[in-house]
Amino acid sequence: MVTTIPETFRAFLLPFADHFRRRGFRVDAMAQGVGGCAECSKAFDYVWDVVWSRNPLDHRNLLVACRRVRDLVAQQGYDLVHVHTPVAVQRDFLPDSTVSGEVEWIDSQASFSPRINVTQDDRVQQVYEARVRLEPGAARTIKAGAEANVRILPEGSAGAGG
Repeated sequence: MVTTIPETFRAFLLPFADHFRRRGFRVDAMAQGVGGCAECSKAFDYVWDVVWSRNPLDHRNLLVACRRVRDLVAQQGYDLVHVHTPVAVQRDFLPDSTVSGEVEWIDSQASFSPRINVTQDDRVQQVYEARVRLEPGAARTIKAGAEANVRILPEGSAGAGG
């Protein structure tokens, strides 16, 4: 399981780790500072510290964290990686309105890039296909398969607002 901060494990995911471990699965955790979380160390088979931030403009996310997660997935031979990060979804036709959701899946390669990516500002323009589970009721305002901007919420955010 992968989150940006160990508090997400403690608040939401420890029962799932216990559930799958009792059924014989190996369940590891990746997050920034997870090695210092005693509850996490006890609940998971192994914990991996990953240096990143929930700030989408933090250069460590692209230069360090993505490589670390990709390397760990390959080295450990994981069959499944659960990513649990809250996001805000904004529709083009209602730019001042957002809905909350959670990332279920992100493509590992950009499907569109406006030009060669040389700067951090350029990298932000890359387009990745993603599957996001929206908050209840959001389906009334955004349809499945619709294009939308997805933004990772800053640390401590309770939701996207609306």
